[in-house]
Amino acid sequence: MPDVIRDRLDGSDALADMADEARYAIHVTERSDTVFQFAVPDMDEDGLDDVIRYEWSGLPGDPLTRTFNFGAPVSIAENVQSFELSYLLRQQDEQFTGLVDSSEVKFIEYAGDVAKSQRDVSYGQWLGQYFHPDDFSETPLPPDTTSWQVTKVTLDNRNSWPLWGRSWIQLREATGGKTPTSLIYRQRLLWEFTLGGWANRNYYFSNVPRMHPSQGMCLVVRWDAFGIPVSLTSDTAAGGLLRSTDQGATFTYDPAQTLRYKIHGTYRTPGGLHTVTRKFISGIRASLQVGSSVDSTLHSSFPLINMPESLSRFWKLDFDVDPTTTDADFDDGTDWAVRGGDIFDTDQLNFGVWHPDESVLETLPDYDFRSLTTVALRMRSTSVGGKGAVFEISADHSNGRRIPLKVYLSLQPDGTQTVTAEKRVNDSTWVTLDQVSGLSNDFIDVRLVINPDTNIVAVSYDGTELGAYDYLPFDQGTVDKLACIYEDVGDAEFDFVSIRVSKP
Repeated sequence: MPDVIRDRLDGSDALADMADEARYAIHVTERSDTVFQFAVPDMDEDGLDDVIRYEWSGLPGDPLTRTFNFGAPVSIAENVQSFELSYLLRQQDEQFTGLVDSSEVKFIEYAGDVAKSQRDVSYGQWLGQYFHPDDFSETPLPPDTTSWQVTKVTLDNRNSWPLWGRSWIQLREATGGKTPTSLIYRQRLLWEFTLGGWANRNYYFSNVPRMHPSQGMCLVVRWDAFGIPVSLTSDTAAGGLLRSTDQGATFTYDPAQTLRYKIHGTYRTPGGLHTVTRKFISGIRASLQVGSSVDSTLHSSFPLINMPESLSRFWKLDFDVDPTTTDADFDDGTDWAVRGGDIFDTDQLNFGVWHPDESVLETLPDYDFRSLTTVALRMRSTSVGGKGAVFEISADHSNGRRIPLKVYLSLQPDGTQTVTAEKRVNDSTWVTLDQVSGLSNDFIDVRLVINPDTNIVAVSYDGTELGAYDYLPFDQGTVDKLACIYEDVGDAEFDFVSIRVSKP
C-alpha cells in the first residue's frame, strides 16, 4: 500500500474517532488550535462524566494523542506534520433592564457672599471641598438613581504673582470622615498663566468613576510647583472646606467654611435594555496531515450536538455528594474547600440540600472573574436573625482592584423572606443596591449577571428582575479571588449553586 494512502487512512481513523466522541461534548474545558479537551456523559459506567483530550505538540513529526480521564496520553496518529482546529461559535444574547444616563445637570452650587475670604494654594496649604448627593440642592438625585458621575467643576479663582505657578485639580475618594484618601479618580493640571483676575472657571473631567448615591467625593486643589499657583474664595455660609498643611498627608474638614464652587454631572436610572452575549460551540473544523506528503492532508467538520457554552471556568454544586470532592469543570482538581482548611462534615447534607452550620464553602482555585460571570443559586433562610443564606463574590480583579458583591435571603418574623443585594465601596463598607421583601419561605432562585466590560451587575429572583446596578472596582487591601456561600447568624439551606465564567 502506498505511504500516502496509509497516511490518509490513519488520519481518517483519528479524525473519525475524535468526531464520534466530541460531538457529544457537554462541557469544553480547553480549546486551541492544537488542543481540544472536553467532557462527555459517562462512558466507563462509573457514574461520573468523563474527560477526553486530543492534543498535538505543534512540532512536525510528533504524534496526535488522546488522553482519557487524565491518564497517560495514547498516540492515535504518528508522524503528524500539521493539525489545526477551528471552532464554530453561535452567539446568544440576553437582555435585561439596563441603565439610562441623564443629560448633564448642575448638582450643587455655592456662590454666596456672606463672609468671602481669599485662600491661596501653596506648598504648605492645599485646599479642597467635600460634596455629597444629600447636599445636591440644584438637582437632587431621583429616588431610583443607581449612580452619579462628575463631568465639570467650576471654581471662583484667580492668578497670583509671578505667573509660573502650577497645581492639580483632583477628584478623590472620600473617607467616612469626609476627607480625601490618596485615591485620585481623575485630575487636571492647572497653569497659573492661563488665569486672569477673579472669575468662575470651568474644569472638565471625562470618565470619572460612577458613584453610589450614598457616596460623597472630594475636590482637592493640590500645590505642584512654583510659588502660589492659584487663589480661591471661600465663605462661611456652608460647610465642607478641606485644608491640608502637610502636603496632603492629612486633611481637616471644616463644617463652617465652603469653597465657592459648582459641580455638574450626570446620573443613571433604570431604563432601556442591557445586552450580554454568550458564545456556544456548535461545531469544529479540523485539518490533519499524517506523513510527509501534503496529499495526505484531510479536512473534516462535525457538529457538537449539545452546543456546550464556551467557558473559561465553571463551578457547580447540587449537594448530592461532599462538595469538596467535586470537579465540575473537569480540570482534575477539586472546586470547593471549607474555609480554614476544615474537613467537610457530610452530616450537613440531607437529600441534596446543604445545611451550613457555620461552615463557609469557597471556590478553588483563586480566580479573577474578569469576564462575563453568571451565578445561579437556589437557597433560603430558615430562621430569623442575621442575613441568613449568603452568596458573596470578589469579582472583576484587574490592576490590583476588585469589586466584592453580595446577595442574601433573610427570614422575617412574619415568615416571609427578603432578598438583598449589596456591593462594597471600600475595604470595610457595604452599601445596599436594592431589596425586595414579602417573598415566600420556600427555596428562592437567585441569579446574578456580572459584566466587567460595563461595570454592571444585574440581579433577579425567581425570574423577576431586581435591577441592574453600577459598581466601581477599588484598590484591595486583601486578595480574595473567590466566591463563597455560608449562613450568617440564622440558619440557611442551599440546594444548588452554579458559577459560569464566559470565555472572552
